[in-house]
Amino acid sequence: MNKFASILFLFLLLITSCETPLEEILDDNSEPTLKELWRVYTPTEASTYPPTYSDGIIYSTVGTHAIHAYKSRTGELVWIFNPDSVYNTGGSHTRIIIKEDKLFTVIQAKMYCLDKKTANVLYTYNHIQDRGVTVDDKQVYITSQYNDIYAADIETGTINWRGKLPARLVDPPGIDGDYLYYAVGGVTLQRDIGYLIKVNKYIGEQVYSIVVKMPEDEMIPRGPCETPVFYNNLVIIENGDAGQKGSRFYAFNKDTGEIVWTYYYHGGAIRSALTIENGILYVATQGTDAFALRAETGELVWKTDIQGSSTKGPVVFYKDYLIFATAAYMYFLNKHSGEIYFKQENIWVPITHNDTLFTGAFIWPPPEEGYSNYLIAYLIKD
Repeated sequence: MNKFASILFLFLLLITSCETPLEEILDDNSEPTLKELWRVYTPTEASTYPPTYSDGIIYSTVGTHAIHAYKSRTGELVWIFNPDSVYNTGGSHTRIIIKEDKLFTVIQAKMYCLDKKTANVLYTYNHIQDRGVTVDDKQVYITSQYNDIYAADIETGTINWRGKLPARLVDPPGIDGDYLYYAVGGVTLQRDIGYLIKVNKYIGEQVYSIVVKMPEDEMIPRGPCETPVFYNNLVIIENGDAGQKGSRFYAFNKDTGEIVWTYYYHGGAIRSALTIENGILYVATQGTDAFALRAETGELVWKTDIQGSSTKGPVVFYKDYLIFATAAYMYFLNKHSGEIYFKQENIWVPITHNDTLFTGAFIWPPPEEGYSNYLIAYLIKD
């Protein structure tokens, strides 16, 4: 009888284990940790833009002039692109976009299209906004320092159409279907502080131009900054200051341009790129908060206090973790509740690929070898 009872107990235990979700079997209090896989020294600090991953290679901006390519598994250097042959720490940083076999970046107001495997220059454009480039499968969309906009053939760089914006573009347009959405603005517009402009991406024809006005008690001297994001039939932009007062979010009907909802954040401007996942808009601020809104309604889901202004780049995800960097720390948050799992100093803007996190880092005081600036790869363990 005892032998039968033991067998029955083991059978029931097996059945119960099979029916229990893995998350319930794991320790509820388990938290992620980072195990360093490799680090490489960089001559000057990594950019406040995140590195970019493509086909086993990590591409990282270094200082304001250079791009370094490394093997993602080992950190072995593949190539360096530095058109001026100097590491200049002044001026603007660069951003990197990968599209199939091409790499696009802006270095000191000059756009480069490179072969991503060799760093050979395919074509260039001058007098370009530092963050004024985005691409799709067929075209490169470029904004000049003089508010001119272009669409160029992605293979040859030949201009397909030209246009003009009424004010300064800070970040590149958002692309949704057949249309580009430009969020532009500037201090010269005074109360009419910005525009949302919808353009046919094939011919450059303007569909609508909406003046984005602030309420009388929210005079904010900057205008729309981040690239618009999209959810269902909404296009969402942020309109705020340079850290003095706050930011207002607007959701417009993409077809008609009518305002569907707004949300006002009091506490500073937004520097992280707007990011939507599963209907939730995630934001890290230049004030002291990270927060999440329902993209459909603008309803606040959670808000969490953080330290240091956010650095430029999107928030990224690993399983249920929301990851972003500020001037003080890199944060791991629960993306559903905003609860802080942990934070780590000296990290610039991270990205994730599978279970690996790649990031620039400034370590002070320097380690024994005397270097302070690194690109580091971590294994995320949870």
